[in-house]
Amino acid sequence: DVSVLAGDLKAARVYFEDGLRIRRQLAEADPTSADKQRDLSISYNRLGDVNVSEGDLKAARDFFEDGLRISCQLAEADPTSAQKQRDLSTWHERLGNISVSSGDLKAARVYFEDGLRIRLQLAEDDPTSADKQRDLSISYISLGAVSKAEGDLQAARVYFEDGLRISRQLAEADPPSAVKQRDLSIWYSKLGDVSMVEGDLQAARVYFEDGLRISRQLAEADPTSAVKQRDLSVSYDRLGAVSESEGDLQAARVYFEKGLRIRRQLAEADPTSAQKQRDLSGSLTKLAKLSMEEEDWHTALVFMEQSLAIYEKLACMDPLNQTWQNNVQVSRRVVELIQDILR
Repeated sequence: DVSVLAGDLKAARVYFEDGLRIRRQLAEADPTSADKQRDLSISYNRLGDVNVSEGDLKAARDFFEDGLRISCQLAEADPTSAQKQRDLSTWHERLGNISVSSGDLKAARVYFEDGLRIRLQLAEDDPTSADKQRDLSISYISLGAVSKAEGDLQAARVYFEDGLRISRQLAEADPPSAVKQRDLSIWYSKLGDVSMVEGDLQAARVYFEDGLRISRQLAEADPTSAVKQRDLSVSYDRLGAVSESEGDLQAARVYFEKGLRIRRQLAEADPTSAQKQRDLSGSLTKLAKLSMEEEDWHTALVFMEQSLAIYEKLACMDPLNQTWQNNVQVSRRVVELIQDILR
């Protein structure tokens, strides 16, 4: 786990594979032990997470399916165990996320709906449990995201509003909890995204401003947290997008520049992080696009060349990553377009 946190996935894999060998031997030597079987499933979980981080979704799916198989057996053998049912719902969630990443929304919906059924029952059986309520809200966010991707905005809104209601109750019951406050800001963002797609910019702005208020408070309270700083940059990006859609390019630039400052600092502090580099490139591209709308071609070129340089670096780091390669090609075409205009 320390290696994962440090970003050393190669070392993490070695440790987790060693742990898997040991736990597999223990589970095979004592197949009736629920604890040893659950420990084995945890090893599958950790190796699956490593493969997700490395982008190997097929290998990750294999590990998660192995874990799901064990969890199903344990839950069927002890159907009254809330912990075993919760474990089972988590495996459905993980496989649903893999399916989303693989572009298989139909499979993702099946996994998420299976998980939702379990979590609804657990939350009804123990309504005072914050953990079970939060699990339920996560199922809503997953199904809302699938519905949005499928184009069913009405269903997405219902799921997101159900999740917001839970998250708001949890945050109000525990206002010092940064986790619960962050969850609340995520729900505001999700509903703002739906409003944006629906064309209701006024509603989107209200949701995004509510999210920004929370993100700013969390970032100010914990200025060394890269996660909280990134959340703040995302809030700025969303409000910038609303302003741009409203035609207020000046306001959009202010928001995008605030996000850029944060992302530049995060990328400089962690130059090996693909996510932070990608975030930085995204901010540069947004400002380039804005400058193009304003016909400020020289500024647009500066931003776009910086964005291209980052994508080229990412593509060199992972030559098999088709996303990076595509981003390089698209960015290069935009740079060439601007250069042609300036000639």
